Amino acid sequence: MQSLYSSHLDCIHIIDHIMRKIGFYFLLDSTFRKGIDIKEAKRKRTAGQNIDKSYNPNLTTIYLCCSVNSTFIKVSTGWKIKPAEWNYNSQAPLKKYPNHLELNVYLQKIKLKVERDYLILLINDVPIDASAIKEIIVGALGGGGSNSVRITFWQAFDEFLLEKGK
Repeated sequence: MQSLYSSHLDCIHIIDHIMRKIGFYFLLDSTFRKGIDIKEAKRKRTAGQNIDKSYNPNLTTIYLCCSVNSTFIKVSTGWKIKPAEWNYNSQAPLKKYPNHLELNVYLQKIKLKVERDYLILLINDVPIDASAIKEIIVGALGGGGSNSVRITFWQAFDEFLLEKGK
């Protein structure tokens, strides 16, 4: 009977970890032109209609975002892109963006590093709050202080080429 009780506690522990899963995603700032009905434009985009003329023609910042305990976290990646050159479903640059492969590799690498560091916190039962997650994101983007190594675009591109060559 005691072994059943022990396995029950393990299930609760595992469920507790699953329930604390945080989804990280990319978000653009100032996506649409002023005066555009945003709900209607999003509905058309979801339906597959071309709404390029509704988008803001200027470059806009790409953010890495998540919500932790009802606190929204939004940290700039340092990259900018025109909203018409962004795929909102896959959260990646479209092929019409001149450096779409390089930017996609960089964004995915950052997102994977943040997810890895988050999972390390989960495994080690470290209390997770908004400030801890923001610190992870800032660290992944190269702003983590002296022990953080900033990854340049070309370093990420070289790693991408090495991985593709395997």
